[in-house]
Amino acid sequence: MKWSKHIGPDHKSAAGRMNTENETETRSVFSDLPSTSSAWHSTEDEASPITLGERPFTEGSTFASTSTHWDPSPSSGASTETLMVATAGVPPSNALRSAPKAFGPRGIVASLLSFILAAALITAATMATRKVVHGKQPPVESLVAKKQKPPKPKPKLTLDLTKDEEISFPKRPEGAYSYFGPAPDIKVSSDQQSIQRYEAALGAASVQLSQAWNSASSIVQEAFCKHFMPRLKEGVTVPAPLAMFERHAEALRSTSIGEQSSTTEKRNYVARLLLVTSVLHAASARISSLTELETFCKNTGMGSVLLGIKAVPLPSAEQLSSIGKGEEANTAKVSYSRFLDLVQDCHAPDKSSGARSNQGIPEVLAMRLVNVLKSEMLHEQHNTRVTKAFDMLLDALGRESPSHKASLVNRSGFLMSPGNRPFSTPAFEFALAELGKLNKDHAVSPRDIASWSHSWTVHGVLSILQWLEAKECQWLDNKRNDKEEATQVFQELWVGTHVPAHDLYSLAVALL
Repeated sequence: MKWSKHIGPDHKSAAGRMNTENETETRSVFSDLPSTSSAWHSTEDEASPITLGERPFTEGSTFASTSTHWDPSPSSGASTETLMVATAGVPPSNALRSAPKAFGPRGIVASLLSFILAAALITAATMATRKVVHGKQPPVESLVAKKQKPPKPKPKLTLDLTKDEEISFPKRPEGAYSYFGPAPDIKVSSDQQSIQRYEAALGAASVQLSQAWNSASSIVQEAFCKHFMPRLKEGVTVPAPLAMFERHAEALRSTSIGEQSSTTEKRNYVARLLLVTSVLHAASARISSLTELETFCKNTGMGSVLLGIKAVPLPSAEQLSSIGKGEEANTAKVSYSRFLDLVQDCHAPDKSSGARSNQGIPEVLAMRLVNVLKSEMLHEQHNTRVTKAFDMLLDALGRESPSHKASLVNRSGFLMSPGNRPFSTPAFEFALAELGKLNKDHAVSPRDIASWSHSWTVHGVLSILQWLEAKECQWLDNKRNDKEEATQVFQELWVGTHVPAHDLYSLAVALL
């Protein structure tokens, strides 16, 4: 039996009326629906239009009449299914009042199913046009050819000031300077063979710094960033310290110097090579020194404020006082005279001077004090090692040691870093002198050690250890303040602007 579905009123207007004379017999695709539906009827019966309920109508309103048609063709053996939509103006009609009777629940279901079928057909057609492969839509980039932008050129290494900043330093009688800046006379040869030797030294210093940093522990790296790199702000450390040194070496390698360059350009280029090489050597020496201090602390159970390492706890004062009592009293304790023998290489006083105590303290307590003094000696050796890294540069420039800041104003002697920023050797020499004096004042003197003979008891030595720890904390604070002051003096007297953290002068002073 053939089925046909008609949804829509039988309008008298030509645009909205379904022409029953030309209507093709259709069979609904919903063949499973029963024939008792008020929305579906056999073509053998008289066609009865389905009317929708009366609703407000305004001029120009439209109503869509939908018909689903399936017609098997005996001649071709093929079947076609079409979805026809006709739209026409709908005038007010009293025939719509009978809709509640005809448009029942099954009619609503049939309408919804027809719309779902239409949506499925549209979706299938859309997916087919997009050539869906394995059930996935190809990316948009494959459908729409985007215009590829050419890659941006890698920006050049910038170490100079920003456009809004200017370098202002006192003019010298020599007048205008070349691009390489005002450099003092250097007492080194600047021939091509010597330049190649200095360039090789720069490369070796760069490799040495990289190896020292990569082999250092996280404790050493953290201490280096905290105490020997320029401070960005309170509590913030430099994220990539190695890159801050390497960028100066890379900028210097990009400088073109050949045999055709003038003597002044060659001399200033050699000065830059010596400057960067010295800073790299100083950084390597500082990292190696921190690694050596870490090894010493691990082997002795010592703590270090510089490294942030806690010492192995000592027994309590009561426990220490009870050690060595009884028959082993003499062998279990260390006298002050024996202590002096253990610290002879730590600025210990002469045994013949001062009063001597006959009392003894437990060996574990005496050895802790010995190791504290040895760690002080390590600090002194490490600072000397870093200072010597600048010897070649300062000797080549004619080393001077100004005694006060006022003498700096009338002195010339500018190097220019690879970023074309001024590096004042007088200001740096002054920073060396001030920090060297601070390190000397921090060292435990023979007079201090001699005074400990009057406190050679358990409680007395414990107090000495606390004093030495507080002394180290104060030394680190004073050292940080002196470094910041040295940078401020440089920027106030010559540069006139803020000295950034990546500046070579800032890096060199921070390593002291």
